Parts: sequence; C-alpha cells; structure tokens
Amino acid sequence: MTGKIQRAQKVFLYGVEKIGKSSLVAKFPAPLFLDVEKGTHQLALDRLDIKSADELDKAITDVIRERHDYKTLVIDSADQAEKLMANEVISENHWQSIEEPGYGKGFTALGEKFQSFLDDLDLVISRGINVVLIGHAHIKRFNPPETLEGYDRWEPKLAPKDSEKAKAWADAVLFASFDTKVIETDGKPKGIRGRERVIYTVRSAAYDAGNRYGLPEVIKMSIAALAPLFQATEQAEKPSFVPDKKTVLQAAFKGLDHAQLTAFLVDRKQLQPNQSIFDISDEYAHRIALNPPRFQKTIMEFVEKNGPKADDVPTEQAQPLQGVVEQTWTSEFEGTTYYFATINGRQVQTTDHELGEDLQSTGGLEIIATVKPSGKPNKFLLEAFKYPQVAETGVLE
Repeated sequence: MTGKIQRAQKVFLYGVEKIGKSSLVAKFPAPLFLDVEKGTHQLALDRLDIKSADELDKAITDVIRERHDYKTLVIDSADQAEKLMANEVISENHWQSIEEPGYGKGFTALGEKFQSFLDDLDLVISRGINVVLIGHAHIKRFNPPETLEGYDRWEPKLAPKDSEKAKAWADAVLFASFDTKVIETDGKPKGIRGRERVIYTVRSAAYDAGNRYGLPEVIKMSIAALAPLFQATEQAEKPSFVPDKKTVLQAAFKGLDHAQLTAFLVDRKQLQPNQSIFDISDEYAHRIALNPPRFQKTIMEFVEKNGPKADDVPTEQAQPLQGVVEQTWTSEFEGTTYYFATINGRQVQTTDHELGEDLQSTGGLEIIATVKPSGKPNKFLLEAFKYPQVAETGVLE
C-alpha cells in the first residue's frame, strides 16, 4: 500500500489553566465528552461523568461498539484519567500509594494500564471517530545532555513515561498558552505574557508540540485555525474490505488457539463472548489483514501475560452443572466447528459434532451437564448432558 491513508485524527491538546481548552474542543465535529474532572458543566455539550477507571473503560467500549452519531470523543482530562488508573492500580495491588513498591514498579504498572487505554482509543479511531485528549501543563526542569545547564519548560501533567506515550500516540500535540512578547529591560531580554490565546504547534525549548499537517508554528486558539485537521478527517474513508473476509481472517488466525483468540478479541472489545470470531468489524479485520504476523505476535504476548500457567490449570474431575440453557451458538475455526452454550451464566463448549448438535436444540430448556474445568473462569468443557426428567424417571416426558 502506498500514498497517504486518511483517517480520523488523534489530538493531544494540553496547556495552562483556565485558557479555554474544553471550550475550543467543544467546537470539534459532534463531540462526546468523557468528563473525568467535572470541568465542562458550564458548557452546553453531550457528556458522560466519569468517576472511576472502570467507568472510563466502559464508556470507551460503548463508543466503540454502540451505534451513535458522535464524530469526536474527548477525554477531559488525560491527567485526571491517569489518576483514576493509578487509583485502580493501587487498589488492585493493595498498596498505599503508587510509589510504595519502589524501584518504579508502581509507575510501570500504571504505564501498562495507560498504554491499554491508548490502545482502546485506537479502536475508537478505527471507527472513524476523532479522539482528543485534553491535558493540563506544568513547569518541569529539563536537563538535556548537550547543554551545561538545564532550563524550565512546559510539560503535560502526566507521569513522564505516560507523557511520552501520549505524545507519541497523537497526530498533533498542541500546546495552548497566552502569547509571550520579549522586550528588553536594561539591555536584558524579558518575557511578558500577553492576553491573546494561542496554540504552539512545533516543539521548542519552552514546550513540547508537533503536528503532521503543516500548521504554522503559532496559530490563534480558534477552531478556524485548526481547519487542516478537519480537512484530513473529512477526506477519511472507512477501509474497504476484500470480498471474502472470512477466508482472509482464517489465514491470519491460522495456528492460533480458538479459545485464546476469542479471549483476546473479547478483551479488546471486538467481540461479545457469545459471538463468532469472524463477527469482528470490517475496520478491525482490515487492520489484522494489513499485518497478520504482528497480530499473531500480539496474541502470543496477550496469552503469555494473561493465560493460565500450567500449575494453575484445575485438575478436578468431571462435575455436574444444572440449569437453564440461556444461549447456544457455533463458531468455525480451521475446519473445526465449536459448539457453545451458556448455562446460568457459565459457558460450556464441545467439538463433538453429535453432542454439539444436540446442545443446539436445548435453548430455553433445563439440563444437567457433565463438565470439566477449562482452566478459565466460568468456562467448561462439555462431556455429556441429560434432562432432569430423564435423571428422575429414566423417560423424557
């Protein structure tokens, strides 16, 4: 593939306090604000108030999967969202603070969660929806190795590694501030802050910025000045897919374990647990088809991090599972048909054709299933099943 690929835009707008970042982004195309710090209540816009990392994750998932007319997703703010993630990391590990484990381990765990957050935002982008991170700025001492003395500069108010991740993720890193005029007093230069609000689009010693649209180094803080971003978005087209999507995906999935693949796609919000692996969106399938080896590597990394260790796999014998069959479905993978059902919220599966076909006819009925643990929570391998009437009388009434 050659030439430019137009798509939705990833923007990181950070800046000084009370300069109007949210008001500016509210003028982006059809925005939905995930208001993490309750800073937009004075603005007339669509918002969801976010109080926890779980709520943030669910809101992003809903934007990815649900039908809606929003064209821009706004995280307001990125640094407050990072605090929610830090709280979750602290709670999960029973720490008193993110610094408690020492040696940077707390910030490493936070960085993994922040990277997962950015990965989810990439899925929003794959739907053709712009994403804007709003952030605050603070002054930090900068000591580059090529200079004898350090100097102060504006930086996003994030953990250093998360700041670098956010800047690398974005197509445009924009720093919002008031213009500064330099005058001479007694022969010495002195910076005087002006009243005009501006956006700096190119990196300097005083701040970090950058863009891929050829924006002037300094622009007015107005929606008109950001027109090149919207022109790129308006020209974006959703990727078309090859006629035989299933054949292409089968090749990309070749050699992968069906259960692990399903777990990965569910984790990435591309599937519901009861869907076929071929039910993923065309946009996501297109991304897989562009680089199957990278996709397979990502699956292996996911399995290594999340899969059960050999010592963790339960060794219990077959056990009964009784309840009403709530759903049944099938999925084909590498020539094998997998038969699934949920019983009281627990998933059972088999590749036995005769047993699987019988299972598909049980929807809404109560059965007693003989199952073995699969090594995954609430997922079991089906050995056999019967109906309660048969168990009691020997005859199915």
